[in-house]
Amino acid sequence: MKTNADFGKFLFEAKPQTHPVHLTLYNFIRNFSDLNATFSAETIHRFYFKALSYEHWQKNSLELSQEVRLLLEKYLKNEMKEATWKNLKHSDEIQIIRFFHKKDQLEMIHNYFKSKRLNFNFKIYSDKNSTSHAVLAFPHGPIHVYSFDDQAAIIQGQLKPLSLDRKLEYTAQLDLAPNVRQTVYASHFVSAHFQQKKDILSGEYIRGYTLQAYKRFEAYHLNEELQLFYAVKKIERFFIDRATEPLYIELVNILEQTLEFLKKNHPGSVELAQKAYLRGQNALENLFVDDKMIPLLLKDILTLLTEKGILWTPQISSGSINSSHKRDSLAEEPQIN
Repeated sequence: MKTNADFGKFLFEAKPQTHPVHLTLYNFIRNFSDLNATFSAETIHRFYFKALSYEHWQKNSLELSQEVRLLLEKYLKNEMKEATWKNLKHSDEIQIIRFFHKKDQLEMIHNYFKSKRLNFNFKIYSDKNSTSHAVLAFPHGPIHVYSFDDQAAIIQGQLKPLSLDRKLEYTAQLDLAPNVRQTVYASHFVSAHFQQKKDILSGEYIRGYTLQAYKRFEAYHLNEELQLFYAVKKIERFFIDRATEPLYIELVNILEQTLEFLKKNHPGSVELAQKAYLRGQNALENLFVDDKMIPLLLKDILTLLTEKGILWTPQISSGSINSSHKRDSLAEEPQIN
């Protein structure tokens, strides 16, 4: 049986950097598929869903379909006559819709998981902008979290989420599950794949409609990779109690202690307060975005500084939380000419 790795090798030997469709498909196989799994029509179905989540391929769905068909015919030859391949719905045949009302998006996600008829409880949370999250709690403790945008495909008359690959898995203790490939939306048009193995967290960032892997990273702790850290913590706020979140507890304690030092005029309290304020405001914007306690503490710190005659305008620094942000290039990754 042909595997996804076999198809990926075929694409690589055909020099995928010479055409954007070929490059996107190659990057999908490399970055979003199980390379050891059997290559099947389902692989291409998932590729179309991933590609069509980008406006570029929605506008160029016919070109996408034509090029993929040519590649499949060259690779599969007579196998293309089999029913599973003949019945494959190509990108130019898939209708995409965008939700204009959040309620419709949430109902679509709810119906999608209800149709699975699996043994789990789930709850759906509406995030800012067009994002929503579904938190699935399984009987023996594990938790899976899926993140969705505001787009869906119409398949056999039913709405199906277009984004199905953004998934985080947790243990019953609410730790990120080890030895599991995790995917999270890190920033605009950038997703992160990562995995915790023993003491090392490793992964890579994927960007753009060609699904290009552009930076690898390794870290001992999640907070050493700041972009990933923020992305994960923003999702965790929906289902992890902040009363048990060590980072939140530590931050609140620091802000409260800072206030005490300011009130008692401890030496260096002004400089400490300015640093604590920046850290708190950064965490509020990037981690605990809907928190009620932190804004009150920050307001009290700023009021005390003003009363002491300190004229100071806070400037947010994206590196306020400890980070060793490593950067490198993916030299062996094909680039489109």
